[in-house]
Amino acid sequence: MDNIDLTVKFFESGVGEGTDIREYCTIRNSLIGSNCKVYERVSIKKATIGSGSDINAGSYVENAEIGERVMIAPNCIIVGVTHEFSRDVINHDDVFVRIIIGDGAWIGAGSIIMPGVTIGKNSVVGAGAIVKCDVPDNHRYVGTPLQFRLDSIS
Repeated sequence: MDNIDLTVKFFESGVGEGTDIREYCTIRNSLIGSNCKVYERVSIKKATIGSGSDINAGSYVENAEIGERVMIAPNCIIVGVTHEFSRDVINHDDVFVRIIIGDGAWIGAGSIIMPGVTIGKNSVVGAGAIVKCDVPDNHRYVGTPLQFRLDSIS
């Protein structure tokens, strides 16, 4: 594992051949495929990352299934964990609702992908977007605040 910085912390995880992981990352209960790049200060928990994918600096990924050749820009939040709450009480127990990001998708800088969302293959999420609904294959999802511009990429 000569492509993995000495500051990286692993907990019950696996990493494929040719994957680079830079400084101060935490990988917990996850599998990272071959030929991936994980940049500085990334946290990955309970996730699978497909081969050839890049996760840029400062991003947080939990309870997600990331496809192959996915590009995740810096400072993204992809967290498939929430809590049950009502007007009277917030339950502090974690509720896991997996996020799925299809092969070839691009996630723009500072985006937030909410629990249970599926991003289709080859789709693009614009920088700063907060994604609360599924994005079909080959589509763009842009805007903050979202003006529901969901159009096909030809």
